[in-house]
Amino acid sequence: MAVLVVGGLLFQPAARPDRASAAGDPTPRSSFVVQVNRSRLTVRLQRIPLQMALTVIARKSGLALALEEPLAERVTVAFDDLPLDEGLRRLLGPRSYILSYAEAGPSEPVGVTKLVVLAKGRERLRAGEAPAVRFVVPTPQAMPAELDAARRREAVEELAASEEPGRHLNILLAVLKQDEDSDVREAALDALESLETFPLEPLAEVAMRDPQPSVRMRALELLGERGKNDRGVEAVLQRASTADPDDEVREAASSFLDSFNNEDR
Repeated sequence: MAVLVVGGLLFQPAARPDRASAAGDPTPRSSFVVQVNRSRLTVRLQRIPLQMALTVIARKSGLALALEEPLAERVTVAFDDLPLDEGLRRLLGPRSYILSYAEAGPSEPVGVTKLVVLAKGRERLRAGEAPAVRFVVPTPQAMPAELDAARRREAVEELAASEEPGRHLNILLAVLKQDEDSDVREAALDALESLETFPLEPLAEVAMRDPQPSVRMRALELLGERGKNDRGVEAVLQRASTADPDDEVREAASSFLDSFNNEDR
């Protein structure tokens, strides 16, 4: 699928931070409403942090969202059933940003795939110049792979440090399964450890199939800690202790299994 990138900056005026909706827009009845339906956007926001609104839109639409800096401003705006890109322009107002589009089939509309919001003071970014993205909000559908591994890991760590990391469970599991870098996958495992509960089945799959020994070992450790009295977890530990191709992983699995069994006594 070809990708069409809007390399210039889009400045269409829209809702200004902390200003009421423009005349003719529906009056917000709720402080926070975001609906995405077939790439069309409806919002009713009243003094909502812009970063929060964009994050929710990204997760609901599958849009890849990248921010050069955290967004501190709040917005008040309301509109119904606008195309996603037009709604984003209304929402972003005076902010400078870059939208990327995917070329679809002849009977399909061109869809927005990525939004990069530039830092203040970067309004004169030249066409073709790559933005220095520093903060990324991944989604289960789109973890921007073109960003380097260090920035992807920072994105995962941001989710783990958020006020409600449990809301990002699906994202963390997607990163754990899909990211090509072992350090990023380990960061996802560390983030899962901060949650009160999470499903053990994905960890069991990682413990048995991840190509990186350190990732398998970390997954086995979490299984041993969280899977007490779970016979399925015991079976995974037992299998890893005898069948894992890495000596250190087998040794660690044996240790986790001993600890696991001691807890049962």
